[in-house]
Amino acid sequence: RDNPKPLPEIAAELGVTFIIEGSARIVGDEVSVTAQLIDARQDEHLWSEEYDREFSVGNILLIHREIAEHVASQLRTELTPEERERIDSNPTEDAQAYQAYLRGRFWLNTRYLQGINTAVEHFERAVRLDSLFAPAYAGLSDAHSLIPYYFIDADPLVHFPLAEQFARRAIDVDDQAAEGHTSLAVSLLRYGGDYEQSEEEFLRAIDLSPSLVVARKEYSTLLSFLGRHDEAVEEAYRAVELDPLSAIIRAQLGAALQRAGRDVAAISALQEAIRLDPGVRWAWEMMGWTYLHMGRFDEACESLSEAARLDEADPEVARHLCEAARQWVATGRAVPLRPEWVSSQRFHLRGRWLALSGNIEKAVDLWESQVSWLGNLEFWNPLYGNLRDHPRFQALLDRYH
Repeated sequence: RDNPKPLPEIAAELGVTFIIEGSARIVGDEVSVTAQLIDARQDEHLWSEEYDREFSVGNILLIHREIAEHVASQLRTELTPEERERIDSNPTEDAQAYQAYLRGRFWLNTRYLQGINTAVEHFERAVRLDSLFAPAYAGLSDAHSLIPYYFIDADPLVHFPLAEQFARRAIDVDDQAAEGHTSLAVSLLRYGGDYEQSEEEFLRAIDLSPSLVVARKEYSTLLSFLGRHDEAVEEAYRAVELDPLSAIIRAQLGAALQRAGRDVAAISALQEAIRLDPGVRWAWEMMGWTYLHMGRFDEACESLSEAARLDEADPEVARHLCEAARQWVATGRAVPLRPEWVSSQRFHLRGRWLALSGNIEKAVDLWESQVSWLGNLEFWNPLYGNLRDHPRFQALLDRYH
């Protein structure tokens, strides 16, 4: 809404013909929603409506359905029975629980450190208010799956089992909620390594809700882990089509392309993610890894230093590690790393930096102690191409598969 570009230009970038613009405000016990349908080619308003209701989950869903029906009517189409069923589904009757859940999702999607902590607080409040609110349990699962990737002192052996526990609770409460199946699929991917069951859960989630973006995003990750890179990229593109303005989703596309060895396309996607939100650390980090693989060390060091700054870590440590990788490539001799540099990295990156600086035996020693979460270590990543003939590394690859 605040984008200075002309609407036709925005629509062309998104690949759409029509745009729905809306706003909502809550005052006391009342909610007011304004929606309008715009023909983006001509920048022409086709329809608008204001909905004033008492604030309740039921009324929010009713407004949702009325908007969908009015838009479908304007476009001379009809909602399918499946679309009507998804619109009419009511995960909770508690308006405050629903509001807490939405806030939790908002903060979790920022991927900022404080945002993740705030998300957990909102999800916990949601399940306190409604102990049968399945999507809120899924939110808790998703948060605990992310925490070890964002907090240096977070123990994966604490948070990954919690993620699985909350995901299974979500499914117990409501087996028809796609969020729970997605969360369980992520948990099985990250911890335990049951990739076959993880894929079954992803496909179940997508069948229940084909437009659930997080299911598409995370399924792309699993496909990359399985070496099915063309499928992974295709699934990432589907996620982008569903949410073209999400920096995280765009970064996922970049990650899928990087894992497939398509470095130039990966850089383009990651640069777009950063344009959408310069504060997304993961996009900077993935860009750094991609530049490392390309041998463009200056850009790699800059990107990884910015990722460290956003991570509230020391950018100079990132520069030292990146320079160590440069020296190993240039000389073929291992570069000793200070223990505090390695320990300052998140759990899944410590072995990576040891390997990329030539300290391969130390890297494998560490990886062999991390068998509970082998799926997080990306042994098939193009970054490790020069380790393929190392016997102990190959043994880990065989164990991973």
